[in-house]
Amino acid sequence: MRCASSSRTAAAVLRTTSAPKDCTSNVHRHDRLILSEEECEAAQAPLRAILAHIEGAISLGAGTTEQIAERWAEFLEPGLIDHVALQLPAGDMTFDEARHTLELFAAEVKPRLEQASLAV
Repeated sequence: MRCASSSRTAAAVLRTTSAPKDCTSNVHRHDRLILSEEECEAAQAPLRAILAHIEGAISLGAGTTEQIAERWAEFLEPGLIDHVALQLPAGDMTFDEARHTLELFAAEVKPRLEQASLAV
């Protein structure tokens, strides 16, 4: 998840998170030094399964705080979810970016979601 404080920043966030395949390949570029081709393929299979659906995850979790609160409120509205766990993809963010994202979520998105849940 990446929260941005403005639409301009959100557009930049989407540009940097829209190429996860390249990032994954880069992270695993040295695997072949110690693993066979088959072992590399087997090790990366779960990552490929995740990446097959990454665009939907990115569209749900990247944007301005307003956009994220609105999207999350839609899937929380039916009342079928009572617990949400956040996972920040810190591997492609600096520590400061991850902290800023979490702080924005806690300060701006979470209160909106709590307020919306009380209204239901």
